[in-house]
Amino acid sequence: MFRRTSVALTLALGIHLSAPDAAACGGMIGKSETQQASMNAQRVLIAQGAEGTAVVVGVGFDGASGDQAFVLPLQQEPIRIEDAKRELFPELERFTEPQIHIYDPTARRPGGGGGCGCMPEAKSAGAPGAGAPDAVRVVQRGETATYQYVVVGGSSGQSIGEWLNKEQFPVPAAIQHSLDGYAQRGWVFLAARVQPKANSGELAPITVRFAKIPPEKLEYPFALSSHSVTPGLESEVLLFLAGASPMLPKNYPVERIAKRVRATSANTTDYGALFAAAARKGAFVLEAGFPEYPQSILKQAGVADLVSADHVALVRLRSRLGGHQLHDMTFRPSVPAEIEQQNTITVEWNPKATQAGFGLLLGLSFLRRRARRRRA
Repeated sequence: MFRRTSVALTLALGIHLSAPDAAACGGMIGKSETQQASMNAQRVLIAQGAEGTAVVVGVGFDGASGDQAFVLPLQQEPIRIEDAKRELFPELERFTEPQIHIYDPTARRPGGGGGCGCMPEAKSAGAPGAGAPDAVRVVQRGETATYQYVVVGGSSGQSIGEWLNKEQFPVPAAIQHSLDGYAQRGWVFLAARVQPKANSGELAPITVRFAKIPPEKLEYPFALSSHSVTPGLESEVLLFLAGASPMLPKNYPVERIAKRVRATSANTTDYGALFAAAARKGAFVLEAGFPEYPQSILKQAGVADLVSADHVALVRLRSRLGGHQLHDMTFRPSVPAEIEQQNTITVEWNPKATQAGFGLLLGLSFLRRRARRRRA
């Protein structure tokens, strides 16, 4: 008797981002431009709480060397800056990454039962400074266990960059003009460098807390990181959006590919090809969306404290983008039905049906050629 059997695959197409060598966005590292590295991965969590908004960022680089530092434009002056839990992104990734189940309805059930792949159970600021010359003002100075940081404001990207360079926060001259647009809109800039005493192999992501920013007014500065992606290469961007109410990007396309996935063999699918096609268009793939995410996992990762709500919606979006595709992201409120997407995908692989279909195509092709010869 033939029974359905399933094979579970955890997608092996780079979903696990490389461990970040520097844990924030902007990508300006090293004391000189020759020491810059290429940003190969960005991980961002935007958490909307009842009274505040928090942004957690972590980035990976290829070829990082020298003193590690970064600059991140901030839409508002921050209330608090702190290290995030090192487990935050690994935990969120582990519980939201897509898992594909392939089953062959003609295969015999192997001894020992069915497949695997189900989601595992969860295991149990600085003070403001004085004004600075060259139209640069110091908003905050401070340090965490991982970083020394300063938050500055000003009207000129060049003056801000020059001031930060003097303070040993390297900002290459070639990208200083990119700060102008943010400065002219009243944004401030977080510059941070890794503490000499920090364990570079275990750098924490950094959390920036603000007063509440409504989704329709929120922006995230992906554009600045475009300067840290080597031409011809791509940066993998993994974005989590969490809050009591769901939201989605407004000015980036969002695609769902789960229902289009097909098995290409007993062990493979076309998920990677579908994902790559969406990324080439500059789209983010909605890989998981939960209108109400388990509180136990949120607490374990350290997200629950950032949102402080009984019910939290969580969205996982991913893409691979070249520098020319990165621009500042805006957002919009959403609804539960729009974000809902389970991270398990089940597809069927039936080699007999595939062979029959292939044979039918060959037969139709033969008949068409025969008909053309007769007309000739």
